[in-house]
Amino acid sequence: WLSSTFSPLPFRHKRLMEVMMMTETVECTTERIDGKESPVTITRQRGYQLLEVCGRMVPVISVTIFDRPCGRTLCYTVAPSAPLEEVLDACKRRAQGIVAQALAEGRL
Repeated sequence: WLSSTFSPLPFRHKRLMEVMMMTETVECTTERIDGKESPVTITRQRGYQLLEVCGRMVPVISVTIFDRPCGRTLCYTVAPSAPLEEVLDACKRRAQGIVAQALAEGRL
């Protein structure tokens, strides 16, 4: 099954500190390892986030979490080195555009 939501998932070895305009997709599937079917949950988070990695804050733009019975794997993409203010302004403009479009279409 596949679901989509706008709330972050907490995870054990990395701590989600701040979320701005983030989307999350969760996919539950199976994979074959050594001839045995095993469940895997794939969570993809897209949007600017600050993660604590090895004791320091790292800006990232996407996180993918693989949850398996044998453990959890976390992959992330480091954000470009644009200043935080520019990223926040871009997120604000995007949100304003989405709201304006929804108002124009009568969805709000």
